[in-house]
Amino acid sequence: DNNKIITYDGLYTPIKKGNYSKNEFRQNLRLTNKRILQCSAAIGKPNRGAIVFIKPSEKSTYGNLVDILEEIRLANIETYTIINEFTPEESKLLASK
Repeated sequence: DNNKIITYDGLYTPIKKGNYSKNEFRQNLRLTNKRILQCSAAIGKPNRGAIVFIKPSEKSTYGNLVDILEEIRLANIETYTIINEFTPEESKLLASK
């Protein structure tokens, strides 16, 4: 809603609410991808970067999705998918935010 985004970087990281400016979302994508690439190289599986799941809400617009895809491209994320279903927990999270 209102061009806001909720991000979640994994099991042990907090949920963040923000927007998709290059100073926020893109930087977060780049840092997360870099961290994952370093970890995968350390365990002998180089070049396995972040996998991004895009879950647009009912309030998202087509333009929002295009903007997110552009940010993913600019952050050099190679693997992503678009999912149009939310788990019950995710639905509660969106309702509370």
